[in-house]
Amino acid sequence: MEDLFFQLGRTPLGCLRPSKRIAGGPSESPSSTTVRCSDKREVDDPPIDRLTIALAPEYPFPTQLRQATAAVQHLLNKGMSPSNIIIAGDSAGGNLALQLASLLLHPHPSLPLPPRPDPRGADAGPSSSESQQPFGGLLLISPWVEFGTNAPSYVRNSARDVIPVYTYQLLADAVRPGVTDALRYHFEPGLAPRDWWTGLGRVFPRVLVTAGEHEMPLDQIQASAAVILEEVQDTTVFVLPGGVHEDFIDAFASGEGGRGDDYKVVVSWLSKTLNL
Repeated sequence: MEDLFFQLGRTPLGCLRPSKRIAGGPSESPSSTTVRCSDKREVDDPPIDRLTIALAPEYPFPTQLRQATAAVQHLLNKGMSPSNIIIAGDSAGGNLALQLASLLLHPHPSLPLPPRPDPRGADAGPSSSESQQPFGGLLLISPWVEFGTNAPSYVRNSARDVIPVYTYQLLADAVRPGVTDALRYHFEPGLAPRDWWTGLGRVFPRVLVTAGEHEMPLDQIQASAAVILEEVQDTTVFVLPGGVHEDFIDAFASGEGGRGDDYKVVVSWLSKTLNL
């Protein structure tokens, strides 16, 4: 199986033993996304592909979704079954993973076509959610599901999170311009109504959502996780006591990675999903 991790900027993916890099950074043209892979792992390492995304505001939405779709399509074109692919992301990368889930459920003419198996392969079929073959799973690490900062957790955790509220707001203001009302739920999945996610379990039969007790977007993450749980029976939600935004990933940057309960939950979930 393959784990495709959406990275937007700062994630030290050594904590997840990355194997390959699928390039799509700011130097890429948003009109012609290129997908490149180079093998950098030991044969027995868990296969994890990293997609480095072009950043807003230089490359506005839906550039990032176009790149993510191209990356998934690249794996499918190699003959990989969707059931052997896990879609994962942290923070804004978690948002992008949910954008992809929204696209699979709700294709839109102004967005890229949803990824589908290579028509030359045995797995070929229509790309609607009704006939979409399920992916292996969906991993969301402190996903940034809404760009508003008015949830109670922004007040409750204002002195506890590692990111100040003005930074969350600054980043939100940078990515919002140009998004139309028709694409609001694709772009900001935490605002979508409950029926938006109908059929999600047919696309992602397993989901893991992690968050920190003291991160400011916590309330929004938990609200979105509750909606996902209604659609995907095999959903695990883990909130790290005393944790902050992307807690276990930041722990690796400080040399303390691999010790937290959140890390153990993620590794256990990946191991089971990847059949390691």
